[in-house]
Amino acid sequence: MFTNLNEVLSVPVPAQTDSYIPVSNKHLIDSVKSHLSSNGLIVCNEQYELSKNGLQMFGSMSISANNANAEMVKEFGFRNSYDKSLPVGFVSGSKVLVCSNLMFRGDIILMRKHTLNVYGDFEKLLSQAVSGINTQFDSIQVEYEKMNRIPVSDIEAAHLTGEMYFKNRIKDTHVSIIRKEWKDTYTNKTAWDFCQCITEALKKHNVRNGMNMITQSYNYLIQHFSLN
Repeated sequence: MFTNLNEVLSVPVPAQTDSYIPVSNKHLIDSVKSHLSSNGLIVCNEQYELSKNGLQMFGSMSISANNANAEMVKEFGFRNSYDKSLPVGFVSGSKVLVCSNLMFRGDIILMRKHTLNVYGDFEKLLSQAVSGINTQFDSIQVEYEKMNRIPVSDIEAAHLTGEMYFKNRIKDTHVSIIRKEWKDTYTNKTAWDFCQCITEALKKHNVRNGMNMITQSYNYLIQHFSLN
């Protein structure tokens, strides 16, 4: 469920053992903000979700745009767990301001399990992920411009929706949302418009599943339209 920062920080950190070293949500969030700040990136919005009775945490931070009229802002996502179910993970991408869709480009960067030297490795991976924000964001902007020039017919949109469904990129609950968005919201009918329909449907998921599904679906469309 979506929650606030105080709720996230109130979850008790499990005890450390010889084989398990937890990374506290507070340390993770503080470190993310610190690395973003040291790279000149200012957080303008935060979103959090807790799952499994607070044992899994998922979050994202939006980065202030230099251009007040920018259509996108940079987005940084992360995750953590207190039950050994998930290693710490990071992903960077962008948010489309007009519809609040998250567009994550590339695979989630995972670190190994919470074991010896986890904090040192954690900082290295975080630094790597933050330093890649601009590259990922620039890639999405270039792809956005290209996809806006690719027309997509209703027949191709229907074909793509079915193909993504049968390849498990989307679920049956998403199909009706995609169809309605394509019919009622977009008039230009471009590849980017179809991409927005997909992300509009997938953002109905929680942060945990939505982040992965949006990344996989976006990369799938990039391949389909031969933009990689």
